[in-house]
Amino acid sequence: MKTKIELYALDTCGTCGRIKYALMAEEIEFELVNCADSNNKKCDSLEDKVDCGRYPMAVVKKNGTTTIIHFCDNKPAGGTITKRIPVDSEDKFLSELKKAYI
Repeated sequence: MKTKIELYALDTCGTCGRIKYALMAEEIEFELVNCADSNNKKCDSLEDKVDCGRYPMAVVKKNGTTTIIHFCDNKPAGGTITKRIPVDSEDKFLSELKKAYI
């Protein structure tokens, strides 16, 4: 099964833009989900799952495992989330994303 990355971001967010361009520079394929529209159900659903609305967030699906990387406090996982990784910097976000991707 191919690894799938969804990057949830805001088009006005500097951190989101830097993460997006870093992934592009490393030629890591991802689907960008723009969460600027407050009616985006995918974004609302993810916010509910991690109990947070801070962006960017990444969902990595690989071999039946779902990993969510986010900038929010670590809270108990719920639903179908297999692994949650809270981070506190862009470098850590990218590092964890690459680990989950490989």
